Amino acid sequence: MGRWFWSTRRVAAVALCAAAAALTAGGVAAAQTETLPSEVETAVIAAAATELGVDASDVSVLRFEPVTWTDSCLGAGGPAESCLQVLTPGYTVWAGSSTVALRYHTDDDASSLRLVESGIDPSTVATAPLPEGGTLVGPGRFNGVPLPTTGGVVLLSTASGELGRGTLAALLDQAGCKPVTIARTVAGSWQVFVPGAPEAVNEASGFPETVAPSTAFFTRCAAGE
Repeated sequence: MGRWFWSTRRVAAVALCAAAAALTAGGVAAAQTETLPSEVETAVIAAAATELGVDASDVSVLRFEPVTWTDSCLGAGGPAESCLQVLTPGYTVWAGSSTVALRYHTDDDASSLRLVESGIDPSTVATAPLPEGGTLVGPGRFNGVPLPTTGGVVLLSTASGELGRGTLAALLDQAGCKPVTIARTVAGSWQVFVPGAPEAVNEASGFPETVAPSTAFFTRCAAGE
């Protein structure tokens, strides 16, 4: 039994070393977050503060995605509205306080802005799907950070809620990055999660089963077909 346990640990250690080498090979993509235009941010925060009855300083943008709406009503027209069927660039923006979030649809400068959903739990914002009526613009993003489109490594961070490591991998996949490895450093040591690897490999790495909010991590995305 002892020899088998030692063999398993050695296999896991070798696999983790290979995973760390694969993670760092080729450099790291710059984790540049696309910036929400200031006029859109200001308009959404002001609208959310009024809706919630709080000061604007108590409201922040939790997430945004640039989209192209399929009509002039920003994908939020009512049954009695007559919406022009014209492609409209804009944003879907989640904003709110520490206890509640709202979702707004805007055009590219917030001259048109609509409250679409209220009473949202802030912990669900990071994993909320894109609304109907809009098409994501550009590469996939994770919490606002563009993901590599042809494979590569990128530095990311989790949002406000805890995530299981398997859930984190699934969310990355949904966003357009099929993760080969997910890793973080603690006190100078790598902790690596390899989706789909034997449990012994991932357990030996020390990568937590549950990832805390605002945890920075690297991931290597699989190259596209």
